Amino acid sequence: MSTDTAQFQLEGTWEEIVQKHKLLAGRRVRVTVLDSANEPLRSNEAADRLFKEFDSRPAPSNPRPLTGQSKEFADGVAEKLRKQGIQ
Repeated sequence: MSTDTAQFQLEGTWEEIVQKHKLLAGRRVRVTVLDSANEPLRSNEAADRLFKEFDSRPAPSNPRPLTGQSKEFADGVAEKLRKQGIQ
């Protein structure tokens, strides 16, 4: 038995998951079949709920501009989302 206890999630079509067979060899796995291949994949429903809640809040009337590490972090997150096709 492996001492590696790290858990992770893979999402994609069956063909995409099968390409990861070496990563999964010898490990216990759980497979959940989603309703439709045409539906967007959801890696984290809790995050989706938080984003919806945040999006529904009114924008502050006089927001402070981000500076320093806060700006670097926000820019990094925005870039990562852009690369994933999320606007």
